[in-house]
Amino acid sequence: MQTRTELKLEVEVAQGDNHKRAWEQIVEPFFEAKKAELFEAFVNTGSSETDALVSIKMHMNVLESMKDHFWHYINTGKMAQKTLEEMNNGN
Repeated sequence: MQTRTELKLEVEVAQGDNHKRAWEQIVEPFFEAKKAELFEAFVNTGSSETDALVSIKMHMNVLESMKDHFWHYINTGKMAQKTLEEMNNGN
């Protein structure tokens, strides 16, 4: 019979797998395209256009925040998987 801890870890593994699949199949291509688009805008923006530069930076911060969100779940799932494996090897 599984303990509450094992069940919670299995949920975290599943969430990590779901986030990884979504990241690889949908989000990462979007992220990379937007990142390239923002870099191009940055390169083509004059240094005196501070409002535009701030806007570009803010957009990049939002993208990075989204990436961090996905990777939080992906890494938590990996750690949960490792913990489950260690628990099973200990039994």
